Amino acid sequence: MELEVGSYKEKYYKLKGVDDISQFLEDDSVALSTMKSSKFYASFQTKIDEWERCLSVISEVVESLLSVQRKWIYLESIFMSGGDIAKQLPFEHSLFVSVNADFFKVFI
Repeated sequence: MELEVGSYKEKYYKLKGVDDISQFLEDDSVALSTMKSSKFYASFQTKIDEWERCLSVISEVVESLLSVQRKWIYLESIFMSGGDIAKQLPFEHSLFVSVNADFFKVFI
């Protein structure tokens, strides 16, 4: 599967439509659990365990990415709005602007 990325505020990008990926991961995890309860599990144990670890890592990465995305969108709306936040929290504002700029140098 491919991750669907959409534009956000015309200059940023964010993940969209991860419901399909989550559903596939869940379905495949259930299938692997079913295979583990089979009497033939011992014959395929190495491969089934490998797939289980792989699905777990993919799930964790997607969840972490979504968590970072949610937090960044929240902070971006606070610090980049041009309001009084820059005056009230000057250190935090400059830190966010710096990290945000560094991120875009690396990834964009």
